[in-house]
Amino acid sequence: QQTPEQLLESFGRFWVVSTARNHYAELLDTIGTSLVSALENLDTMHARVSLTFPDLRPPSFRCTDVTARGLRLHYYSSRNGLTPMVFGLVKGLGEMFGAPLSITLVEAKGSVLDHDVFEIEWQ
Repeated sequence: QQTPEQLLESFGRFWVVSTARNHYAELLDTIGTSLVSALENLDTMHARVSLTFPDLRPPSFRCTDVTARGLRLHYYSSRNGLTPMVFGLVKGLGEMFGAPLSITLVEAKGSVLDHDVFEIEWQ
């Protein structure tokens, strides 16, 4: 039996590798041709989705410390509790782009930070 966090992570991965790839391929094609470009263009993709859903309150993502082997992903959301889903979404993007990766939450949203920070590494 999975915990709620494990279910959210599994759902995030499934959404990218199955649902999004099969039903939103055209939208996914606009975010880039590599894992890094996809992560850097997540806000652009959400802006496009917002044109169809004007009341959408999408999360925001920012990449920093980009190197040839990794980056830091900053995740901003007005919704609490979806951090585990981000793990799955990022892992799914890694699979989609053939870039096996590891992802670690290095700073959590709380009293000091208004967002989560993930360390993402690949080979």
